[in-house]
Amino acid sequence: MWKRFLLTLILTIRVTAQDPEERRIAAQGGELVYFFGAAEKTGKAPLLVALHPQVSGPLEKAREHWKFWQPFCRQRGWMLLVPWTGNGTGGSTDQGVKALELIIADAKTRMPVEESRIYLTGFSDAAAGVFYAASRWADLWAAAAALQGSPVNAINSNCLFGANTVNVPVLWTVGGKDELYPPSLMEPLRGKLETASYNLEWRLDPDLTREGPLEAAKLDALLDWLAGHQKEPFPMEVDCETGNPAFAHCYWIEMTKFNPARRNDVLLTSRVPPGSGAALAFGPFGYNPAGTGPGVEVVWLPEKYSGPLRLRDRIVSIAGSAIAGPQEYVKYMDAVREEKTVAVMLGRGTARMRIETKIILPQRAENVTARVQGHYLLDQKEIQIVSRAVTELRLAVPPHWIPAKLTWNGSELGQADTPGCWLLNWAADPPTAKKCN
Repeated sequence: MWKRFLLTLILTIRVTAQDPEERRIAAQGGELVYFFGAAEKTGKAPLLVALHPQVSGPLEKAREHWKFWQPFCRQRGWMLLVPWTGNGTGGSTDQGVKALELIIADAKTRMPVEESRIYLTGFSDAAAGVFYAASRWADLWAAAAALQGSPVNAINSNCLFGANTVNVPVLWTVGGKDELYPPSLMEPLRGKLETASYNLEWRLDPDLTREGPLEAAKLDALLDWLAGHQKEPFPMEVDCETGNPAFAHCYWIEMTKFNPARRNDVLLTSRVPPGSGAALAFGPFGYNPAGTGPGVEVVWLPEKYSGPLRLRDRIVSIAGSAIAGPQEYVKYMDAVREEKTVAVMLGRGTARMRIETKIILPQRAENVTARVQGHYLLDQKEIQIVSRAVTELRLAVPPHWIPAKLTWNGSELGQADTPGCWLLNWAADPPTAKKCN
């Protein structure tokens, strides 16, 4: 579907696209590739990082995606980068974010990037990667935008934290006529994000369909929205939560040592709560969440699939409970809290088949997290730190904050009298602060 959608988008482009430069990096036990092009002007320029929908598809699809966005970036004097990993890690995974980090670091050596104006976008199946990267690596982006698509895969990672986006606004445009990602199914996900304080701006476009065409004016409006935001390198308020030390950097704060026993009930989790993640032990299969009943129609199976399902099968009941359609299937599975053996009734044409299987639950990552908030109080000339499960921090203090009193969870640690790196340690009472070695 997304191929036809992309084709209709390409037909709206007003300027002939140029060919991109291609760069390959040996990393992660394989090869990362990205397509890029500098702005047609001297000096530093904004950078748009555009995730393409088929992150693990053929390399040529990434090249086509670059050509799609390039005329819009060219008109604005922006640079453009489209990453490709070839293994599906461009989406909502830590491996994908780390690949993106390596690619952008390499691209900065080849393009004069304006650090305060690096933007992220993606549409359709790439939307989950936008939601995930905006939270997991927040201090890179000035803003991010998802066009259609769903954040469900990012939410179900169990590693999506709303607090991290306090300085990264994320625009999500949902198509009123999108059959795959309809507003009725996206609204509950929007509610989950906003309840967790995810910095979300929601737009409903009543005329936007899955297939397009999407007028160039709509894409210009999306880029206008992105262009209205710039990243502040030293924001006066930062907030970070993580369960992975590899993602512990947050603007001018870095969490370097952890202790879950260091509780702080003031700082609750900002995790966007996932569903149960329950799945039938049939192996992976795909269905249309907005499809019609009876039951759930199987519309996709992986290559070399060896399970009991066949394309066009319908799951019509589980453990004796009738499944009227995809929405009822989602509700049923989301209510499961323990693994169990069940009987599933399949409809195959006019026949009915009873199959014994299990409902399995995923092993969730990062059930225990650390969180830190940093505030610079201008009137008091004070850097105030509040944390949970953290025993050591590094602060990058800018010259215009000097001198500044340092406090951590209400305890005074002295004064930062010179700019640069400061090490705060609370391995034992009282906490200490000193210049980094």
